[in-house]
Amino acid sequence: MATDINGASRAICIVKEAKPSDVGRGIVRIDPTITTRMNIRSGDIIQIFGNNNRKTAGKVWHGYPTDRDTGIIRLDPSTRQNAQVGIDERVEIKKITESVREATEILLAPTEPLKITGGEDYLKKILESRVFTEGDYLALNVM
Repeated sequence: MATDINGASRAICIVKEAKPSDVGRGIVRIDPTITTRMNIRSGDIIQIFGNNNRKTAGKVWHGYPTDRDTGIIRLDPSTRQNAQVGIDERVEIKKITESVREATEILLAPTEPLKITGGEDYLKKILESRVFTEGDYLALNVM
C-alpha cells in the first residue's frame, strides 16, 4: 500500500469479474484485508485508476470472505469499461475523502435509437444511488 501526494492511502488490486447479482449495480467489492487497511467501509466511494489515464469511481460493498488476502477487486462490465481494464489486470484505488457532489444533471447519449415506455421511472431506478465520473459509460438493458 502506498500514499499519494496528499497522504491518501492507495492500493493495487487485481480485477476480477463481479458476481452476477452485482452486475449493473455500480458497486465494487474489495478484498476485506485491503478495505480494513485503508479504512474503507461499505457505502464509501473509491476512485479507480485504470489504463490510459482513465479514472472512474465506485461504491464499495462488503468484500467476500473468500477474497480475503487475494488483492482482488470485483468490477462489473460497465465499471471495467469505464476504467478501460480487463479481467486479471491491475488497478490502483484510493478512498475518496473529499465531498462527493450530487449530480444535478446527467446527459445520456444513446448509442442507438430507442424509445422507453415509462423511461423516466426506469432511468431513475437505474441511476439512483450510483456513482458516476464524467465520461462514464452505462449499459442499460432495454428490451
